[in-house]
Amino acid sequence: MPWLMQARDSSSGELVTWLVEDGPDFDASDYPGPGNAQHVAVSMVFGEGGGGGGALPGLGTETLLGRDQGDVGEITLGDGLEFTGDNEIQVADGGVALTKLENAEQYRVLGRVDSGAGSPTYLTPAQLGSVVARAGNISMADGNIMVSGDWTGSMGSPGMSTSLSAQRRIRDTSVPDSESVALTCSMFSGGAGFEEYAVELIVVNSARTQLEYHKSVRCTLLRGADGTRGSLVVKPIDDDYFDASGHELEIELSDNNLVATYTNSSGNTVRATIYSHGTSLNV
Repeated sequence: MPWLMQARDSSSGELVTWLVEDGPDFDASDYPGPGNAQHVAVSMVFGEGGGGGGALPGLGTETLLGRDQGDVGEITLGDGLEFTGDNEIQVADGGVALTKLENAEQYRVLGRVDSGAGSPTYLTPAQLGSVVARAGNISMADGNIMVSGDWTGSMGSPGMSTSLSAQRRIRDTSVPDSESVALTCSMFSGGAGFEEYAVELIVVNSARTQLEYHKSVRCTLLRGADGTRGSLVVKPIDDDYFDASGHELEIELSDNNLVATYTNSSGNTVRATIYSHGTSLNV
């Protein structure tokens, strides 16, 4: 019967190494402590009738001997831990689930703003803004960039909402003769405000070596306190190709969208790009 025990020097209190013996019983005097065998006492025994765990089991690789519930037995590591191969245990790569992190308040991200290296903390929106501000120029491949102010702003500090949207564009689209292409832009919402949208159309030949048409327009309207919109006013921004024939840009409202439609009647296939961005000021 294998026995596992740990001896303690009864005079100094120091633990002696773990010891294993095969046999029906054990004798503490067989394992003398430092200096004098009379000062040795068995402090823990696993074996038949010892430690409540029964005989010491044969352990599989990468297992521990311990007790969660019930008898002493093998304990395996969960997904978050792993053996290193050098008789050590470490946190596995990717082993910490987000649910195991300290609870965060609403609108927080994990990062660090303090100088030097150190532990990360949950950043407030203001602290996150200071991190983003250090990025300098920010490139965005897709999606929208929205900057919104306080709609309740008083005189001298009006609320403002601006949209510069990489998504609100049609870029380098082939348009055959007698066909059209449309760009649909979501409009602003909120209380009473003055909305302004700039739409720019650029048309080039199929080889993209010559400018065929270029038109820029300014679209404005008033949004009432109840959310209804007044008449859309479209005014051209002067450019050299504004009166070119064979090309037409039409702006209209459709539900909560501004729709810019380009129609090609030049007799040739062209390539069109349409950009739009908007600004809304509360009134």
